[in-house]
Amino acid sequence: MRVLVKLVLSDKNNSEIVTSGNKTLLAMTDNPSFPKDEISPPLKTFQKTIEDLSIAESNKGKGPQSTEAAIAARKTTEAYYLQLANYVENVANDPKVNDNDRVGIVLSAAMEVKSKTKPGKIEFKAKPGKKHGSITLTAPGIKYGTHEWQQSTDQTGTIGWIPLLPSTQATCEVGSLDSGIIYAFRHRTVGKDGPSNWDGPTFCRPS
Repeated sequence: MRVLVKLVLSDKNNSEIVTSGNKTLLAMTDNPSFPKDEISPPLKTFQKTIEDLSIAESNKGKGPQSTEAAIAARKTTEAYYLQLANYVENVANDPKVNDNDRVGIVLSAAMEVKSKTKPGKIEFKAKPGKKHGSITLTAPGIKYGTHEWQQSTDQTGTIGWIPLLPSTQATCEVGSLDSGIIYAFRHRTVGKDGPSNWDGPTFCRPS
């Protein structure tokens, strides 16, 4: 099973990229999944680009040059962020890595796993909930019918599916989860013509 890293930077502002970048730096430093001799140099470079972006953002608005500096720092940070994402993806998909460990490697770098949804569809998502031990699921809305949700602790997202309560709303709050476990989720709608195909799996660790 191949996993893909989901790194969407276009919908984040500079401050959000600095925040998520620092989380990735912290998560990847001394992480046993990433050999120190390999990852230390690119992490140091990425840290410098994050610092430069933070400074440029704080100075933005002080003149044309400050705005240009922020734009340049943003482009540089995005480029190095994508390089790190590619590195994490390659490590997770190494043939020596067990299928059950691939998702965990990506999440351990404070990055997300891309859900296996069809191109062009509004994405079914899972994110840590506001309460401890919870995950919030969201899906595209429908005019008529219900939403069905399932969860599994199988990190390949292929077996062990447990039904959750169906809903008429395109969201589901899953509670009482173990914060040390990565969960898989899938979703489908049930309308007058019957159930749709399953969206997902998507993976998430509870808050």
